[in-house]
Amino acid sequence: PAVEMQKIYRSRQLLTNNHYQLLPYTDILISFENDLQEYKNQRQKLSEEFIEEKSISIEREKSLLKWSFDKPSRYDISKGGWIIYDNYSKCPHCHIQYNNWKSDDNPLLIHKYLSPLCLFVLSTNPFNYERIPIKKMDEEFTD
Repeated sequence: PAVEMQKIYRSRQLLTNNHYQLLPYTDILISFENDLQEYKNQRQKLSEEFIEEKSISIEREKSLLKWSFDKPSRYDISKGGWIIYDNYSKCPHCHIQYNNWKSDDNPLLIHKYLSPLCLFVLSTNPFNYERIPIKKMDEEFTD
């Protein structure tokens, strides 16, 4: 990050009286940190109302049919927000990708680590839990 900030510092200049003047590095850093904090706050507010679209949940469930491993389980992959593709998995919200799952991987923790500001990760209840119609069945008990 320090190298990137130096690049930004060198490229950001103010036009004053037809002269370019370098901004102090600390001003740029403070501005960047303020912008980042504001963005984090906005994402947190958005996550409070975030509920995944039903079509995305369905796509995720269908993709899990391709999942042939016991661990991480399909349930864990789903709770982690991943959709499985042929050679990788991807979050449909932040578009982060991950592959080469290991049996001891925790899909949600990996998602949080790779994309801590993803709305799916920040949401306390991202899934769309509409009522699912259940067909009544007659029960027969035998001895």
